Amino acid sequence: MSSIPDSDHISHLCYRKDIDSGIILATAFMVRDKEPYLSVNWLEFLNRQNRNNAIEQVLGVYKKKFNKLRPDEKIALLNVGATKKKVKAESKDNREIGFCHIPNKGDPSHSGIFNIIEDKEFIAELIRSTIIDSIFIRDI
Repeated sequence: MSSIPDSDHISHLCYRKDIDSGIILATAFMVRDKEPYLSVNWLEFLNRQNRNNAIEQVLGVYKKKFNKLRPDEKIALLNVGATKKKVKAESKDNREIGFCHIPNKGDPSHSGIFNIIEDKEFIAELIRSTIIDSIFIRDI
């Protein structure tokens, strides 16, 4: 596993249960029980000419991984450094979260956000607050 640079960006697929009136809820960033990290994708790893091309490639991966994507689901985009800074500054324990590249077959940009299990509701809200953009699946 290698760390993702602070200047880079990640995307996270947000399901409709985690979206209310188009707004992504903090629950989208809560790690599931028994999972050590939250799955994301490292956009710059894809070496695309622009962010839209990288998002289209990530969407292709999501379509293969998950049987059905709904048009009202969203992809959230976050800056690694801004998210780390926000969580460290505003968490009670000055939490240092990690963004690590964990490629797997069929998903070369697969990555994870680590150290977000403890106090996960509050940490998820901090992460949610750093979303720089979100795109409905139907708009890609």
